[in-house]
Amino acid sequence: MAKRPPLDPFPATGPFSILIVDGGDDRRLVDAILGARPNIVHGKDLALDLQLRNAKDTSGFERAVAVGVVTDCEADPAGRLVSARAAIAQIPGAPSDLAHAEVRTVNGRRFGIFLVPDGDTPGGLETLLRRAWGPTPRDRCVDDYLTCVGPTGATVANRDKAWLKAWTAGAQNPDLRPEQLIGRDIDPGHSTFDPLRSFLDALVGR
Repeated sequence: MAKRPPLDPFPATGPFSILIVDGGDDRRLVDAILGARPNIVHGKDLALDLQLRNAKDTSGFERAVAVGVVTDCEADPAGRLVSARAAIAQIPGAPSDLAHAEVRTVNGRRFGIFLVPDGDTPGGLETLLRRAWGPTPRDRCVDDYLTCVGPTGATVANRDKAWLKAWTAGAQNPDLRPEQLIGRDIDPGHSTFDPLRSFLDALVGR
């Protein structure tokens, strides 16, 4: 039997929103953008189909007023959109043709998909973080280091992840993870995050 992926418990009463995110890094960014908002149930899309199947079969799901997915484009934005659409379409009455960053209401329930970084560009959370990066004197050293390493065949998302890891390796705390830079070296209020912020506001409300 497949192990059930992590999913926050549903609130005992009242309406709530379900937001499936692409792991802990993305969840930290989402939390930083959303701030303190009650009745949001989080999950991880490590097994997106299974996650939403479990959610819809869980007692209390009928009180969910919104179901959304935030997932990385990785190397195949179009393929990731197809996968996210198929996962959401498992829910009775859900649309099967959502576009990136679209939030649509069907029978009183909101549905939405956001592909990080922008729906079209291969990459992931680290790609988005680098767009919001404030230049530092250390940046050139990291660029020179990765130029010296040369081509590795890594995906865009992994190259951006490697850049951030190389940068943090020279920090006072070299064990910092990329998502821990949010709110520290990266401002969650940066305009780079506006499309994601607008999506989240439309999905779960202010």
